[in-house]
Amino acid sequence: QPRGAPADVDTEAGSEAYSAAPTSPEAATYADPPAVATLYSTSWCGGCRKSRQLMQALGIAFVEKKVGSDPRAAAEKDRLAPGFGVPVLVRGGEVVRGYNEETIRSWAPAPKSAKS
Repeated sequence: QPRGAPADVDTEAGSEAYSAAPTSPEAATYADPPAVATLYSTSWCGGCRKSRQLMQALGIAFVEKKVGSDPRAAAEKDRLAPGFGVPVLVRGGEVVRGYNEETIRSWAPAPKSAKS
């Protein structure tokens, strides 16, 4: 699990960024790669947890916005997916309502090819 990954309790307000970037001291001098997805979530949501875990496992950089403790995140989520609960995932102009393993897998970075 990446350093700084969320706990199952929604104790902090605001947003957190997660990436598969290395956490070595040498890497700390470089900026994290830009987030490719946003996850609007709550601490109690099973689909949110599954979405988060799958994106972490696949190395998809994302920002998590906790709608239960951040009113701005809740307003953003409501604007993107009116009348829908969580999870809501956004990447580019694509808005995904609910846990969707196939879509999340399609966002995974391409494996690096070996050069000879």
